[in-house]
Amino acid sequence: MIGWVLLTREAVARADQALSSQEKGVLDEVGFLAVHEGFANRFFPGTSVLQTRLRYALFVPWLIHQVCRDGTDDLARKLQKAETDLAKQLLDGLKQREDLDGTGIIGSRVWPMPAAQPPSLTYWSALSAWGLLRRRADGSTSARADALRQLARAYATRSVRLTDDDGQSIDARASDPFVALPPTPIAVGRRGVPIDFQLSADERQFMRKRLLGIRRPGVAAPSLLARLVETSEGLDAETPWASQIARVADDDDRAALDLAEKAAAMGCVGRAIYATLVEHLRTKDGLPSAGLWDDRLRECVAEFGPAAERLDIDDLRRMLPRLPTDLLAVLSATKDWLATPGKPVDSLFDPYSRAEHARKTLRARLPDREAARKRRAEWLAEEHPDASPLHYRWRNVRRLMTDLLT
Repeated sequence: MIGWVLLTREAVARADQALSSQEKGVLDEVGFLAVHEGFANRFFPGTSVLQTRLRYALFVPWLIHQVCRDGTDDLARKLQKAETDLAKQLLDGLKQREDLDGTGIIGSRVWPMPAAQPPSLTYWSALSAWGLLRRRADGSTSARADALRQLARAYATRSVRLTDDDGQSIDARASDPFVALPPTPIAVGRRGVPIDFQLSADERQFMRKRLLGIRRPGVAAPSLLARLVETSEGLDAETPWASQIARVADDDDRAALDLAEKAAAMGCVGRAIYATLVEHLRTKDGLPSAGLWDDRLRECVAEFGPAAERLDIDDLRRMLPRLPTDLLAVLSATKDWLATPGKPVDSLFDPYSRAEHARKTLRARLPDREAARKRRAEWLAEEHPDASPLHYRWRNVRRLMTDLLT
């Protein structure tokens, strides 16, 4: 039996954190994604690696309004169906434009089944961070389940169907968890009618205003994302620390970008070190070894080692104070190893083993335990995700910005 569960805000936050740590095949064995999350949340609040297209930030509240207008029963099931129907509308829209791969459509690969992570879950934190959800007196916003119930009750209890110039119920708006939205396009929610991700002029203006209002967490300064939207810069940048982005950033973010670049390089080297250590331990265990990762580690060190070695760990700790102690030990040991050419990589076994065990316990591969040996026996060097620098969600952010600015 398949059920649909309304998640609490805490559950949604935990799910978002776990999902955003799954970097499309990159496994976070020793905790480098804590650095990724820290800088990504600073530069691009509300984003996640699961977000694909900007118009979803409007599709979600539009669909929730439609679902809630239809009654107060089975709200979650109705929203699930509406989001699944939206995937079909988007697939049909892309087919009309001769774009058959479904890029950016949440649920395209499993349709007509519902997506495991629907748009309303993927984008809910963005709706809050980007100002599409109304703030309560205490500064909080509604959880998804609360928003459904609140809006459905508002529609059900209104006595007169008064509407404003946008066609939205005035009575419903009084209890609307969302701010005033652009008019819902006629095609939204109409089965068999194609739709696409192209923003209308009104939608573009609305989303631009929302993104311009995003502040850096904990301070009043505009976020880097807001500055990029304001200047329309960055669409051709390959990395978030590219020169055209650094020019837009203020002094604090420019320093953070410089630190983030070095930390990204350290992430690449560290990931290669981890895989090399596992491969060496497999050899000690008497298991076949492909011998791939020693060469890959040398390549990573040659390309990214100089930047990684310049990482100031004290500055990093001050900027990201919640980094785990075990991860900081890994970073420090790796930096010392890079500064000592010829030092065997196996000298890093202890800090990497402790960090992995702290994260994964019985699923860890590096510790000298029977459970770890079994995990190493299942590990294949050629199938382990390649080592790459941290990207801080830049590819997703650039896609969202492209939707807004082009």
